[in-house]
Amino acid sequence: MKKIFHPPSPWFEGYDLVAVLIHKGRSVDSGHYYVAWVKQDSGKWIEFDDEQPILQKEDNITKLSGGGDWHMAYICLYKARVALPH
Repeated sequence: MKKIFHPPSPWFEGYDLVAVLIHKGRSVDSGHYYVAWVKQDSGKWIEFDDEQPILQKEDNITKLSGGGDWHMAYICLYKARVALPH
């Protein structure tokens, strides 16, 4: 059988959250889906809801638990963090 998973690189340090796709609404059949939270190279987060980009605090990401009409994290995108050898 062919090996699918490889041991992690010795330079691998973990994953960083870089974007969150959002659903806002009471059910999957209604509401609004959008790419909401994108982390910039500067470390700041910007919410993109249609045409209005809004600067957001990183602490607000932990509030994306859903419920009622509040936003819910639908898909989280991560980027591998590596420390390259010198």
